[in-house]
Formats: sequence, C-alpha cells, structure tokens
Amino acid sequence: MIVVTSVALALAALGFTYRLLRGPDLANRIVGFDGLLSVLVIGILANAVRTGSEAMLPVVLVLTLLAFSGTALLGRFIEAGDDDR
Repeated sequence: MIVVTSVALALAALGFTYRLLRGPDLANRIVGFDGLLSVLVIGILANAVRTGSEAMLPVVLVLTLLAFSGTALLGRFIEAGDDDR
C-alpha cells in the first residue's frame, strides 16, 4: 500500500510543480505551492505511519500552520489588489 501512496504523491507533486512553474497568474502559483506543501506533509505522515516513528509530527504541525497562514495571507493580498480596479 505504501508503494501506491508514494506513486500517487509523486504524481500529485508533478502536477502541483507544473502549476507552480507554469501558472498563468499569481493565484495558480499559490495553489501550486500550497498543493506541494500538502503533498510534503502527507508524505511525511505516510513515512511516519510506515516506520511507526512520531519524531516528525512537530514538523508536520509547523508546516501545516505555515501553509495555512501563507495561503490566507496571499489570498488577502490578491483580494486587496482587486480593489484598485
């Protein structure tokens, strides 16, 4: 099952990397970056389940909080830019 999870995460990472690099606007690049962070967090969690180790769980918590805060902040930045029109 871990092989299937790894393949799915690798495909998702490729898709999000494409969106991050080729996104036509800032919102698509933010989605790509947020998706890559999500894939990273899920990969760390899958590895923790596989090994039975809890050592990386604080890292997962920090990454999750950073991803949420960054996405919210950039969303507000994009929204504020739309008011000038």
